[in-house]
Amino acid sequence: MEFDVVLGLGRIVAGTSKSFSFTIQENLTPFVPTNLFITIYDEATGQIVNTKNEFELTPVGDYVNVSGLATVPLSPADNTLLNTLLKPVAEVHRIRMRWTWSGGTKVGKGLAYLTVEPQDKERDAA
Repeated sequence: MEFDVVLGLGRIVAGTSKSFSFTIQENLTPFVPTNLFITIYDEATGQIVNTKNEFELTPVGDYVNVSGLATVPLSPADNTLLNTLLKPVAEVHRIRMRWTWSGGTKVGKGLAYLTVEPQDKERDAA
């Protein structure tokens, strides 16, 4: 699958918030899309995080400025550890972005990676 945007977002402590930004463009010309969707899932299991499966960020103008700069907020619930049966360890979450324009006939895609780490107290207790 080819992506228009691929981002490495680094590390975050589970249960905290973060936002990330990227520019939406066609042929190097930034624009505001008609729709913007995100899906957040655990890389190892494919499990959806916080019911964010094709979650629409609406209204688009709240997330994408006139220069095509999209800013996606991630809440503490979006950055939670899913696999906590054993000693808490870091998980890699993927955030798939999809945007449409031209009446939905054109689609752009992006992918971001984020490592979610246990809070210190979770690591120390395990």
